[in-house]
Formats: sequence, structure tokens, C-alpha cells
Amino acid sequence: MGSQVGYLPFDYKRHGWAGALDWKWSALAGRRDQMPDLVPVGSVLETLTGDAAEATGLPPGLPLIAGAADKACEVLGAGVITPDVGAISYGTTATINVTMSRYLEAIPFIPPYPAALPGQFIAEVQIFRGFRMVSWFKQQFGHPEIAAALSEGVAPEALAYALREGSERIQARTGIPVTSLRVSGGARSRTRRCK
Repeated sequence: MGSQVGYLPFDYKRHGWAGALDWKWSALAGRRDQMPDLVPVGSVLETLTGDAAEATGLPPGLPLIAGAADKACEVLGAGVITPDVGAISYGTTATINVTMSRYLEAIPFIPPYPAALPGQFIAEVQIFRGFRMVSWFKQQFGHPEIAAALSEGVAPEALAYALREGSERIQARTGIPVTSLRVSGGARSRTRRCK
């Protein structure tokens, strides 16, 4: 269930398929018997059969483990396992995420998705168009800022105010201050203490 991030008939609060009367089944026009069984992240699904081992070059009997979605793995890989640590990711969209043990919508009606840790949730705030938008704006209008950043030896994008607003929104909803940030996406990852 850690790979579930789409709006299928999934119950994000209980990490399972939605109840039989949930409206999402009608919207999808699907049935429960058409859906796979859901298991917690880290569960052994099966072991590799002889035919599959031969086709892949992997050893027969190798356990196949239930994984998680790419963002959930990125957040876990950055070491963001508590709500006081935020994960900033620069990609197609820029996001800030925290991992929590309870269900909490950072933005109303946008459910937190399953974390790569069983039974945990990832609350996320997205800045749509993400870092591409920041880069485009910098290229079009940021020539003075680029020159100043070069003379100071820092990146022109060092102030990402929309992500700070996202962090403040998450903090307001959880009541837990984000005290450090982990940044990923692109070629580098960094950790920085919040002031």
C-alpha cells in the first residue's frame, strides 16, 4: 500500500481499499474483486520462481518485497521520519513533506499518502510547476539577483518562499515545528538546520 498515491478507491486514513459504499468506486466504475490485495511496505510478497530467475538472472527463491512510491522512498532516503524534519524536493513540482504517525491533511481534502514506513503518513504541500518555474523566472527577470548571487557565492534560488509557506502550513496543522530540512532532487542532497 506504500505505492498508493493516485485517487483510486483507496482509504488513505486506514491504508486500505475504500469501503463498499464509498463514492470513489462509482467514479472509477471498478470493483473490489478487480483490485490486488494490499500489504504493508516491507512485506514479503513471494519468492522469485525458477522461470523468473532464469529470465532475470537473479537467484531463484529471492524474496520479492513490497516497496513504496518514489516520493515516499525519497523522503525516507533523506532521513525524514518524524514531523519535525521537512523534506524539500525540487523536481517537476517543488514539494515539502513531513512523515507523521497520524492522518493529517496539510491542505484540506488532499490526503496524506502512505509513507515508506508501515503505518505512517506523508503530509505534502506542492508548489506546482516547481523548480522549472523558479528557473524560468530567474532566467527571464532575475539578472540582478544572479549577478548578486555570483558575487556572494550563493545560488540565486536560495530563498524559496513558497516552500517556507508550505512548511508553515504543515507546522500550523501538526502543531510541531519543523526544526531541520533535507533537500533532494537533481544531483545533490543537503541537510540544513532551521533558524
